[in-house]
Amino acid sequence: EGSMRDAESILDQVIAYAGKKITLDAVVDVLGIIDRKVLYQMSGAILGRDPLECLRILDDLYNQGYDVGQLGKDLLRHLRDLTVAKVAGDPSSLIDLPEAEIADILGLASQAEYPEFLCLFDIMKKGLEDVMRTTQQKLMMEVTLVRMARLEPMIPLDEITSRLEAMEKRLGERVAAPVRRVPSEAAPAAPVERAARQEAPMSAV
Repeated sequence: EGSMRDAESILDQVIAYAGKKITLDAVVDVLGIIDRKVLYQMSGAILGRDPLECLRILDDLYNQGYDVGQLGKDLLRHLRDLTVAKVAGDPSSLIDLPEAEIADILGLASQAEYPEFLCLFDIMKKGLEDVMRTTQQKLMMEVTLVRMARLEPMIPLDEITSRLEAMEKRLGERVAAPVRRVPSEAAPAAPVERAARQEAPMSAV
C-alpha cells in the first residue's frame, strides 16, 4: 500500500511537470535519474584522455540539479560493466542491460586494457568515498574525473613480452658477431737490439 502511494505521488509529479504527454525524458527529469547516455559520454571522455570534456559534462549535470553522489555511484557501476565486458566473451548474462546497450559496452571496453579498467574502477571507488564524506562534492568529483582522464595508457603484457624478446634477440646478435682485429703498428725494438745495431758500425771500423 505504501509503495502504491509512492508510485501515485511520482505519477502526480510527472503529470505536473510534463502534462498529459508523459515521456521517458520527463520521468528521468522528475526522478533525477542520470541518463545513461551521459555515462557513455563521460566514460568516452575518460578513455579518450579528455579531462576538460569530463568537467564540462559534470558542470552541465550539476547546473541541472543532478546529485553528484548519484553520478559517482552510476559511473562506478558503469565501470564495473566495462570491466566485466573486457574479460567476458559474452557478458550478456552478467550485465543487466538491453542487448543493444551490451554492444555499446563492448565497443567502449575495446578502447582500453583490463588493468586500466581496474585502475579506473579503484580511482572512482576512492573518489566516491571522498565525495560522500565532504560538503564539496562537485570539487571532489572534478578531481576524481581528472585523475581518471589523465591515467597513463597501460601497455598490454603480450606487447611488453614481445619487446623484451626483440631486445634479447638484438643483444644476442651483437654478442655473436665476430670481433674484427685492428692491425697494430710494429712494436719498437727491444733495448738490447737497439744497442747492438748502434755498436755494429763502430766494430766494422
